[in-house]
Amino acid sequence: MHKISQTELKQYFKQIKLLLPIYGKEEKVFINDLKKAVDAYVEEHPDCTYADILERFEEPAEVVYNYIASLDQHALCKRISLRKTIKRAIIIVVIAAVATFAVRIFLHYASYIEGKESYINREVIIIR
Repeated sequence: MHKISQTELKQYFKQIKLLLPIYGKEEKVFINDLKKAVDAYVEEHPDCTYADILERFEEPAEVVYNYIASLDQHALCKRISLRKTIKRAIIIVVIAAVATFAVRIFLHYASYIEGKESYINREVIIIR
């Protein structure tokens, strides 16, 4: 077995971040505290492996599950609901902006075609 590398530790914390349904101030503090604890453990046990970290601090999924289970249920539901509302609002704004842009492009193109058709680009002069 080989000792744990920094890339393995980064991957461990990246998995935890990906599994968190919300990521705010409290979650940043939680992950920073966990990083400090893992770093302290690695300093105390320099030859530890990734399996040792998992045995001591659990799998990323279990860490997230235990963190979420420790939160107040009402506050968690409220934060998740707020996040969904913000996502929906952003999606609606983007769709409205794209629709507005498409209508403006269409109107400009229609104006261009009308102008092109009304422009006299040649005159026929008949001399008698």
